[in-house]
Amino acid sequence: MFDKTPKSPKTTNVSKNSLRTKQESAKRSASPASVAKTPPPAPAKPTRGESTTIGASINIKGELSGKENLVIEGNMEGTIQLKENSISVSEKGKVQADVYARTIVIKGELSGDLYGTESVTVARSGKVSGNIIAPRVVLEDGAKFKGNVDMDSKPAIASSTTNTAAVSAKASTA
Repeated sequence: MFDKTPKSPKTTNVSKNSLRTKQESAKRSASPASVAKTPPPAPAKPTRGESTTIGASINIKGELSGKENLVIEGNMEGTIQLKENSISVSEKGKVQADVYARTIVIKGELSGDLYGTESVTVARSGKVSGNIIAPRVVLEDGAKFKGNVDMDSKPAIASSTTNTAAVSAKASTA
């Protein structure tokens, strides 16, 4: 009448595989390697080789500055300041801005002054209307250029700052 098999306290149905998995994960979580948390990776810093592209359908008005190279395929109006980096205006790019950069390459159209600390190049397909201030200037055969060229050996950006300071000092003494 009565079942004489000893009954164990309440048990749950656990398969051997799941029990093994739980035991293995408990061992892994207790290991020193998993206890020490690794910090998340730091964001990558832009290098001279990296560049950002402003696409052909993009129009920007205002001041543009940054710490990486830039390729403009669209339209830009305002001021561009990438003093430690390069800027390139593609054949389809149209820019109406003063540009401050390490190296400047114009393959499209640009209206404004160019201040290059290393060099300014106007490619065969380029059209520039404005002044170029840089220690090295290249105007490829067929390039269109209207303006003045200043190839003073001083960095273009530093000299424009000192000229402004001199004019301000002269105006205040008068």
